[in-house]
Amino acid sequence: MASGLRRSRTTLSSAGQAPDRPQAELMVLYADDHERLLRTAAHEATESFVCCTNKVGAPMVPALFNPAEVAGRRINDVRVYFSRYTGPTKKRHVAEHRERLHDFVDLLAIRDPQLHAKFLAWDKDHVVVSSMNWGSQSGLPDNRIDEIGLYLKGPDLATSLMKKFEALLKK
Repeated sequence: MASGLRRSRTTLSSAGQAPDRPQAELMVLYADDHERLLRTAAHEATESFVCCTNKVGAPMVPALFNPAEVAGRRINDVRVYFSRYTGPTKKRHVAEHRERLHDFVDLLAIRDPQLHAKFLAWDKDHVVVSSMNWGSQSGLPDNRIDEIGLYLKGPDLATSLMKKFEALLKK
């Protein structure tokens, strides 16, 4: 891959060319960093809060639905996308929470295409891409590399991700 990138360097950037816009900030998230950042995003989001997780399961309420509700009580665009139920969680359990959160959070079950993506995007500039199933797992400090994510902050990163994601859902 590295040699392929070197060969096509001119298509990525010209040698010595400075970027037109500021670079994104990048931070690696370890397992136990995910929950803290999710809760921070829920409290600090001012425009949008969108989480995509493959599965929802037993920890879905404290791990994801409660933080989404916190955001939804302040802002209008709060969405949780998922595809599968895991463990003892059934469709009716999520339906009960969908009804409870009706005015605050859109809980969106996407069956086709099945989502395997795991991301969190808020406002215009904040994105987390991760291995964490936000709605069915919790990161434990005992095994910090059990879940790994990248937190990116840069101009319009979340806006760009959401446009691409929504376009893929419409196909």
